[in-house]
Amino acid sequence: EAWAGRGEKVILVRSRSCLEDLAGMDICQGVLTACSVAAGVALMAREMGLCYVAGCAGLQLSGEGTECSIGGHLFQEGDWLTLSGQDGSVIPGKAKLIEPTVTGHFKTVMEWAAKYRRLKVRANADTPGKVAAALRFGAE
Repeated sequence: EAWAGRGEKVILVRSRSCLEDLAGMDICQGVLTACSVAAGVALMAREMGLCYVAGCAGLQLSGEGTECSIGGHLFQEGDWLTLSGQDGSVIPGKAKLIEPTVTGHFKTVMEWAAKYRRLKVRANADTPGKVAAALRFGAE
């Protein structure tokens, strides 16, 4: 909580996650767990816009909770690591991230659909960040 309070980006690292972690999930940018997760927690994380990597087999946590190791690589509190929600990988350091964009054939099909649709596009967006993302992707 102290790190997030200073405006730092935080990843919640746990041996397993449960609904009691909601307060921590509310202030972090991602969650990494050693064990598989109950579907409810994963769904909550997705609704919160979090990257959730569960079942990281090589993850070992220290007794004090200030360091962990993944596949022999030691991370201490404050070290950067990046989670990939696409393939579940954990990348040491701060990876360059890109915003998703609609391009290529998919963009063409979406433009055709927008031209002929009669329904408006809605979004379930309950935070300013989600509203901005929904508008960028065509929500009305």
